[in-house]
Amino acid sequence: MSEPTLPKPTLPMTGGCSCGAIRYEITSFPLLLYTCNCTDCQTTSGSAFALNMPVATKGFRITSGEPTPWHHTSPSGVAVTSSVARASMASVRGGPTA
Repeated sequence: MSEPTLPKPTLPMTGGCSCGAIRYEITSFPLLLYTCNCTDCQTTSGSAFALNMPVATKGFRITSGEPTPWHHTSPSGVAVTSSVARASMASVRGGPTA
């Protein structure tokens, strides 16, 4: 028995933060989709986990709004900079601090 084939989404895809202050567009397919259950993700999502979808930098752009940098340390001790919506602290972009 073969697995059903699902259609690929159409690019570009658009989205935004939960409060609507930031909008973005992705023009390349996500590198992967995963759940994270670290305490930072639990706190910011209000859930037991957060869904994360990394996209290549060249395939991501902010189309409206101005994210605020949030510098913090992950539970594993890594310095992280996230781009968040100021009003809701919803993260729209993040990664290790360079």
